[in-house]
Amino acid sequence: MRFKKFFLSVIISIVLIMLQATCDANPKGTVNILTWYEYLRSPEITSIVKDKCGVKIYYDEYYNTLECLQRISRVGTGDIYHYDIAIIPSDLYEYSKEKIGVIGVKSSNLNKIINGYDSNIKNHYLLRGYPNNVVYFMLSLSGFIWNPMVIKLTANDDISSLFEKAKNNNVLIMNSLIAVWDLIDDNRRLPCAALAQAFDKDIKKNANVYIADGFGGLYDENNIDKLAFSFQRSGLAISVIKSSKNKRLRFFMHPKYSYITPDLMAELNTRSETQCAAKVLASKEVLDIVQKNTHYLSPYGTYKSVNDPISWDIYKLLFDNIHKVRWLDSIPASNIKALQDMWIKIQLLPRIMKNRSLS
Repeated sequence: MRFKKFFLSVIISIVLIMLQATCDANPKGTVNILTWYEYLRSPEITSIVKDKCGVKIYYDEYYNTLECLQRISRVGTGDIYHYDIAIIPSDLYEYSKEKIGVIGVKSSNLNKIINGYDSNIKNHYLLRGYPNNVVYFMLSLSGFIWNPMVIKLTANDDISSLFEKAKNNNVLIMNSLIAVWDLIDDNRRLPCAALAQAFDKDIKKNANVYIADGFGGLYDENNIDKLAFSFQRSGLAISVIKSSKNKRLRFFMHPKYSYITPDLMAELNTRSETQCAAKVLASKEVLDIVQKNTHYLSPYGTYKSVNDPISWDIYKLLFDNIHKVRWLDSIPASNIKALQDMWIKIQLLPRIMKNRSLS
């Protein structure tokens, strides 16, 4: 009996050592972060974290939700995929919970920072019931960049009429399997296997359809006058409108297809470096920097402090209608594989394939 107890205690000790080794996989004085591109590129942010926590941050950027899914799915396959902090779209929360230990830091008090949020955003955060180690990082509003010289968008347009109105002009859609899903099936009633067919049916018009990340050449002066509309996140939309030589471009918040998607920040372990860096990164000071640089929305509701009338107009419209705008729900983890298969089928559609080299 004593031998069994001794043997059990040895096993428990080994497990605890292994767990500790996992938590300490990153060198002291460093914090590894998974993040959207551009969020943490400011040297000012690196300097603030270094000054307040004495640590250096390293980050692994992804450019779209599919890349984020790929990063998450490989966590644990090697030290290179070990993260201390993860910044992920809220729609991938369910899939991420077990994959990267989002719900495994019960001693965290990171969520104390939400008391500084705008009251509407704080209420939405509380309704979601996130654990203490998960907070909002930035928020985006999906919507349409549109060119009044080519097309007129209205609240009554459905996806079919949007493409019908586009005629022979360019249509851009953000490179996001989840965004496309909600664009063609905003009630999420269709089975995933039917989504590619539904997408193909709705785009069988004369519009040139592109699925693309970021700016690219499709927004440059040679192509912008051929743009009918682009379904994009608000940060990119603001950047495009600000930089475009076509000063007629507008942003449209559609009552059916526009929605808010928060990006979550999760503290993934109890390392002192991690917990200090997470608090600093989630602070109003840092998120105001991210908001200024990327044009996405800080949960603190400080958009008015950005000296930019385009950002101010879009986010004022959002806050004036925030009780009407849909907040995108997290996707059940069981749906992820089917959605990835759907995305491959859409990318292989002839209408999409012929334009891939340009996007």
